[in-house]
Amino acid sequence: MRRRAERPGLSTKSSCHDSARAERTACHLAEQFVRTSLGTFSSTPTTAAELAAKCHKADLEGRWKTCMRFFAGPKLLIIDELGYLPLPEDGASALFQVINQRYLKSSTILTTNVGIADWAGAFGDATVAAAMLDRLLHRAAVAGIDGPSYRLRGHQNQADAMRKGVNARVS
Repeated sequence: MRRRAERPGLSTKSSCHDSARAERTACHLAEQFVRTSLGTFSSTPTTAAELAAKCHKADLEGRWKTCMRFFAGPKLLIIDELGYLPLPEDGASALFQVINQRYLKSSTILTTNVGIADWAGAFGDATVAAAMLDRLLHRAAVAGIDGPSYRLRGHQNQADAMRKGVNARVS
């Protein structure tokens, strides 16, 4: 399903998050950054777990090359939530193969809450992690985002309001 973005001629596939989730996820921020910076582009947003699952299913069904062509196709691939869920060994290998085939040909944005030094543990294989980082960090821009969680901000505001109400009654 395609949707129109704010700029004319700009189209992307549907977001990597369903509409019930918060709009300001890292994936959404990445899409907006590219939209405002580059203008027209084709992109495919996905999560790391979804990418691994699609590759695993394609392998079982004998459609591995088709799956690899699918992920090689867009000018921009946004892989969200890398390291959020553990990847099986074949999932880490599939992710490496996607990164490897896109290396120096297409752009890839990764969002993760795992530090670069901890990637070996996240993938369960230091060799795969090192090879992937080698390709990703060559010609890369790494942007660290620090601060409170966007998803917890509403909860924190609600807790603060309840605390003020309780304190007002006690006084």
